[in-house]
Amino acid sequence: MHFLRFVLAMVSICAAFAAHAQDHSKRFKPHKFNGSKPVYSGGIWSFELKPQGCSSRKYGDGRGESDCLNGNIRSRIAAPKNVKPGQLVEYSMEIRIAPNFRYDGGPTPAWSKLEVAEWGRTKGIKNHIYDLQLDTVRGLTFERQVCVPPSKLSQWNKFQLRIKWSKSGDGFLEARCNGKVILSRRDQQTVIPPDCAAKYKLQCDPSQQIPSASIYWQVGPKLSGFGPNFAKYGFSSQFAPFPRNGILLQMRNLYAGNPPRS
Repeated sequence: MHFLRFVLAMVSICAAFAAHAQDHSKRFKPHKFNGSKPVYSGGIWSFELKPQGCSSRKYGDGRGESDCLNGNIRSRIAAPKNVKPGQLVEYSMEIRIAPNFRYDGGPTPAWSKLEVAEWGRTKGIKNHIYDLQLDTVRGLTFERQVCVPPSKLSQWNKFQLRIKWSKSGDGFLEARCNGKVILSRRDQQTVIPPDCAAKYKLQCDPSQQIPSASIYWQVGPKLSGFGPNFAKYGFSSQFAPFPRNGILLQMRNLYAGNPPRS
């Protein structure tokens, strides 16, 4: 009897690890505001942005805005399920960037206008939470922490985020790149970034936060524009300058779900 229980326990553990190891990439769904369609083949998602290749579809929040109006260009996929505050989740992905990619991040030195992953809420406006940004000055960064330096962007690199989404003081966050911890936060809320009001924090307004709303995860490139009032800020177009060699990247081994048992 003891041996039987041991065997059943081992089967359960192996099944849990197999479920985590299984490639969930194909389950991700294209975003409804894509200007360019991501392509899935052989376990790999390929993304390409094209100059001013935006979607004119309105956001539907009553403001009449769209990516074309705001100058945003995106090609993204979303995790199959959103999660609620209180859940412990692991997110992981592998990413590589085209070798000829060159982009300085845009006119603001503190952050890049190009995102390749984003966590945000399903309700409200200007309530994005965390993101992965990309340029060839800093490389791939998560919350302003270097994940992958520019010299290694063209090889496969792994990003992992283990987080307990919490509205109170029992939350935690740990981000790893190629196995190395780059950011760790413990015993605090995690549904509103501590620097939400900072200018470098894209689309995060403390007055617009809805901490109880579910949280989505989207991956793929998004080059943010200057908005419909671009002329007011001295820009000639709502679209940001586009990298001369284009924006082409790939992702594989995408996962969003329960952390594996240790």
